[in-house]
Amino acid sequence: MSLSTLQDSEKFIEIFPNLYRATFNLHFGPLQCPVSVFLINVEPSNNTWILIDAADPNNISKLFTALSQHFSKFPNYQLKYILLTHGHFDHTGSISKLLNEYKDIKLVLGEPETFNTNYKHVNGNTHTQHLTTAEGKITVNKDRIVLIKQGKEDEFEFFNVLKPIFISDHTLGELNVYST
Repeated sequence: MSLSTLQDSEKFIEIFPNLYRATFNLHFGPLQCPVSVFLINVEPSNNTWILIDAADPNNISKLFTALSQHFSKFPNYQLKYILLTHGHFDHTGSISKLLNEYKDIKLVLGEPETFNTNYKHVNGNTHTQHLTTAEGKITVNKDRIVLIKQGKEDEFEFFNVLKPIFISDHTLGELNVYST
């Protein structure tokens, strides 16, 4: 079966109530692998959404097309968070573009073991974080990052909705975040 024949190929479809998936083709030479991105309507009454992962760098425009088509059905939507399960390039490919496009969105990261607080750079009153992705280091203002600490996952405002992810995905938190 070709990935392009999948029902969710390059578009979001509802796979469970309030949970949507889009699948994109990741090319490794002649090989193709599916890369899935998820949207969760965490507060249907307020139309609040979380994007889980951000596809690979070669599918940025396709992801944005899929998001645009999906959200055209949900007027007054609020994409509040991008949750990264881990830092592989096929999960972080469009982070910088998403952060630029959605000015109020926050990035949700698991507390990585390699979180480095030894290097601090204060630019005025703004403390910045550097996120290493396939695009290289991306600077993200600290106020746009929600760091979920291991053992304190229930402090995240949508923990009850995302609880199955925290329980089943042991990779949450392996993303390398650098503080400078």
